Amino acid sequence: MRVGPNQLRAARALLVLHETELALCANVSLTTIRHIEQRDYFGGLPFSEMDALRRTLENAGIEFIERGVRWRGGASGPCLQQDA
Repeated sequence: MRVGPNQLRAARALLVLHETELALCANVSLTTIRHIEQRDYFGGLPFSEMDALRRTLENAGIEFIERGVRWRGGASGPCLQQDA
């Protein structure tokens, strides 16, 4: 599933996650995240970077759904830890 700018912003909001932390955890640049969130920047974005962002957020408990996101809960990845 292709993740859009609104979904990325919504996922970060659900996790109360700053752009900088997501960039570090997904190993992508802060500039890349800002470009994605400001406009549909996918044309020049390598698939590996978008996939890294998606996987990082999914590991933190986000589920991407048609035109949205929801908190799946439970699982957390090694980089993003949710408080109980």
